[in-house]
Amino acid sequence: MSTPYFPSQNDYVTITYDASQGNQELLGINDVFIHCGVITNLSDDLNDWQHVMGDWGNGNPDFLMTNISNNLHEFSFQINEYFNLLPNETVSHIVFVFSDISGDYVGRAFNGDDIYLPITNNEFSAGFVSPNNEILIYSLESEFEIIGAASENCQLEILYEGDVVSSGEFTSNTTLSFDAQEYGSGLHEFTFKAEAQDLQIFDTLNIIIQPNNLLISEPEGLEYGINYTSSNQVTLKVDAPNKDFIYVLGDFNNWEYDINYLMNKDPETQNFWITIDQLDNQAEYRFQYSIDFEFLRIADVYAEKVLDPYHDHFIPESNYPDLIEYPTGNVKDIVSVFQINDPSSYEWSSNSFSPPEKENLIIYELLIRDFLESQSYTDLIDTLDYIKYIGINAIQLMPISEFDGNNSWGYNPSFYFAPDKMYGNKNLLKKFIDECHQRGIAVIMDIALNHSFGSNPQVRMYFNEDIGEWGQPSPDNPWFNQQPTHDFNVGYDYNHESEKTQDFCKRVLEFWVDEYRIDGFRLDLSKGFTQNNTIGNIELWNAYDQSRIDILNEYANSVWSTNPEKYFILEHFANNDEEQVLSENGFLLWGNLHSNYSEASMGYGGDFSWGVYSNRGWNNPHLITYMESHDEERLMYNNINYGNSLSDYFIQMSNTALERQELSFVFLLPIPGPKMIWQFGEMGYDYSINYCENGTISDDCRTAPKPVRWDYLINPNRVKLLKTVKALNFLKTEYNVFKTSDFNYNLNGSIKKINLYSPTENVCIVGNFGLQTQETSPDFPYSGIWYNYFEGTDLEVNDINMTFQLDAGEYLIFTDFETPTPDLSSNIQLGVHHEYMTNRNVTVFPNPTKEILNIESQFEIEKCEIFSLSGKKLLSFNTSLDTLDCSQLCDGIYTIIITLKTGHLVRKKLLING
Repeated sequence: MSTPYFPSQNDYVTITYDASQGNQELLGINDVFIHCGVITNLSDDLNDWQHVMGDWGNGNPDFLMTNISNNLHEFSFQINEYFNLLPNETVSHIVFVFSDISGDYVGRAFNGDDIYLPITNNEFSAGFVSPNNEILIYSLESEFEIIGAASENCQLEILYEGDVVSSGEFTSNTTLSFDAQEYGSGLHEFTFKAEAQDLQIFDTLNIIIQPNNLLISEPEGLEYGINYTSSNQVTLKVDAPNKDFIYVLGDFNNWEYDINYLMNKDPETQNFWITIDQLDNQAEYRFQYSIDFEFLRIADVYAEKVLDPYHDHFIPESNYPDLIEYPTGNVKDIVSVFQINDPSSYEWSSNSFSPPEKENLIIYELLIRDFLESQSYTDLIDTLDYIKYIGINAIQLMPISEFDGNNSWGYNPSFYFAPDKMYGNKNLLKKFIDECHQRGIAVIMDIALNHSFGSNPQVRMYFNEDIGEWGQPSPDNPWFNQQPTHDFNVGYDYNHESEKTQDFCKRVLEFWVDEYRIDGFRLDLSKGFTQNNTIGNIELWNAYDQSRIDILNEYANSVWSTNPEKYFILEHFANNDEEQVLSENGFLLWGNLHSNYSEASMGYGGDFSWGVYSNRGWNNPHLITYMESHDEERLMYNNINYGNSLSDYFIQMSNTALERQELSFVFLLPIPGPKMIWQFGEMGYDYSINYCENGTISDDCRTAPKPVRWDYLINPNRVKLLKTVKALNFLKTEYNVFKTSDFNYNLNGSIKKINLYSPTENVCIVGNFGLQTQETSPDFPYSGIWYNYFEGTDLEVNDINMTFQLDAGEYLIFTDFETPTPDLSSNIQLGVHHEYMTNRNVTVFPNPTKEILNIESQFEIEKCEIFSLSGKKLLSFNTSLDTLDCSQLCDGIYTIIITLKTGHLVRKKLLING
């Protein structure tokens, strides 16, 4: 608000900022700083500020507003002098944003826009000036009056339904007011009329006065969220205990508050509900809920599609074709989307898929962002022949439901029913799962139900921003703890003993099984599914917790009751007594043997025994042993940087490091029970988990994007490693002896052994993890003909104690049954997806460059675009060029995206170094 209400640029003006209005980011903050500029005849548009005043984030007292009280802050100046306007400049608006002392919190308009004050420049102006809320909803008990004003002497009237309710003749800058409280509940429209000589100005004000009684019983059978109740209507249902009222705003009511879209409230359940009809059943509708007088605007937590105004514009059209636009205007934050009848609904092809047995799983853990330059389901489908080729029978996708931002591991979830749009639309995800099933590959979904993040409506509905640095859930939050119950929590901590949380989580799990045919779940940080507070006590955190077991059983049984074949994998890492019980209950558990395998691979010992389920006293092979996951340093990186040496044997040499990786796989995959491989581990991925995009190593870069290295496939030694993994996977999945419960092992020391027995098949494996040649025996169980698996030769064993000289890093696998001889040649034709092929045939040079960039391509180029690492487009060249002028870019790292006429995208990192 300003005084005068309608200033000219020659006026002295007082600006009053009410932090309780607009986006409310500065609510309760004492020191508020003004940042402003003017829109003049020299501005290109309304975003082109001139004569900017302010000193962002530095606490400059020259821009500190006077704190009046009750979230009101004032600042005064003479417009012409303050902005040092030029003689020929005419001001149309003053533009404001406000901030705290650090600049971290910013006060803007309700929809996130800058705040504009029109400048009249002595033109006759008039209108309503109070209430000045963007949203005009009051309770029956509210005390408020309506005020209109004009810029000069005139006749003023306020009318209601055509009748004059207040009038008078006033002098300049006086006001006309009256109390509208007596009008009762409903939607009321008031008109302000100002008349001076032959000029008339009209202004309209709509006010909703909230009825007290909204109690109407909800229809039977409704679920929370979006219910498609007929061919042209939906019924929305919201779980919002202790809230007073909810309005629905969306495309169906032009995003305006309308009493016809005030939700009913069930008198018994206290659930809010509303039926919206006369909808186009093939149109996509965007909507939000507005809750109570806080005017909190949230999306539907059960929505299967949401739109994000801050991140969606970074999603390539090639990944998500025809994404509906975010509704600009008086809308902010994430909005939900529904569509009654999707004409492009997916038709499944694989209707008889049987997932692999638990003990036979070979899981490939995969982060789409770092597996493919395009980060798309489309290209992921193209890689399935490769994944099948190396013998994988299950893919575990790191979290794919909507998470905060686009660039993430995905463990910062917000909307659990909506696939994250960065990778593609829901039909592309379904097609990926369908294509996996057609190849006999199960799809496991990594999901983070221990915690959620700030975009989650369940967090935002009951939240206290004034506590701590980032705020925390309020005590009345039905789903979340105020504080985490353990030291390892990120985000906001779900209370898994809350019945509402349990109902929500079970519905999430059942949804992905029913809608997307997901074959199982990996529950991230499953040890956190407890209310037993273990803050600061690692022993208690690891200790047996029956309540945690009961909760996990509850979740799994909700799925197993109708889909008993689905996998539940726990990232648990509790004491063995608890994990043993969970194993007996049917869960699979992660078995992290990274440090053990890494030590052995580097030549420093290492004992793998804890990776054997029976060594833990378990009756069932439910331990998923792995030597790498998304959370661990890469074995090859450790080998190359820290590998041991003796005489002329150097593990840090690349080829030797790769051989040590082969040896490690030989003593991982054949151990009975399910196993897991981290993406590109089969080719010896050698970038640190802490690799930064600028090439440095830092703990801060753990979750940063990593280089995508499909070009490893042209390296013969990496292909040999890949084919060794393929050969081991073939043995494990094709021969029952690898599921035997009758086996011996010696997995400590430099010589390691595995012996597998069955009535019809037997296997002996021996390997040298030392640094020099050693003599050892495979411990044949009987004499006779044995077959050297990798050499394809047979051996007559007359002495079961016969010995072999094994060089450092050498291994042998003997079977008493004939097998196909593995192909370990460097030739590989299968499974190289088109993106890799196009990347190989597009060259960008010089890189680094100072000014001119050259591009050579075997394919016709449609356009080239250069982006900052944050995703902002900086340059675009829409024609096919041989050279690009990059001289206007500052020194730094950029992403260049080249669109080919084939439709493929080529992404490369570009270093500008002037």
